[in-house]
Amino acid sequence: MQSAPTPQHQFQLDLAAADYFISIGVASQQENGPEPHDRRFDSIHIVVEPTADFFGLANLNAKFLNAEQL
Repeated sequence: MQSAPTPQHQFQLDLAAADYFISIGVASQQENGPEPHDRRFDSIHIVVEPTADFFGLANLNAKFLNAEQL
């Protein structure tokens, strides 16, 4: 029996180096509002690796220019 492939994704997440956990859920819209069907708390674990050129909570990739550079 073959094993199922493990999906892998890579994207730029400009946050402070840490372990982050994401909760997900499925719901449907009913007449009286959303009705949750399934919720998984802290089910996705994301590790943000440290970078040498960043310190803080979120890297906004901001650039500061003086008036002559505009």
